[in-house]
Amino acid sequence: MARRQSKSDQEMIIRELSWVHYANDSTRCSCRHMKCIKDTGHDGGNCPNPPTSEAWSNGRAAYFCDRCREYQDGSKQPVAMTTRG
Repeated sequence: MARRQSKSDQEMIIRELSWVHYANDSTRCSCRHMKCIKDTGHDGGNCPNPPTSEAWSNGRAAYFCDRCREYQDGSKQPVAMTTRG
């Protein structure tokens, strides 16, 4: 039997995802990449750097500064190590 979520759990999820309903501000970097947030220390969607590029993500415009853009396009992603046996 599935566990029912409490009202407070549902309200917390709604608050965390409320940003999805709003258009991104073209004057602010809209980075929400978890690795970027961890490495740079900015809040999700609240990077202090001005955006330098625009990208389309999930049918909406997103704006990124140069530093955050590296995380979005995968150049800052760790490379998987493989062995041949």
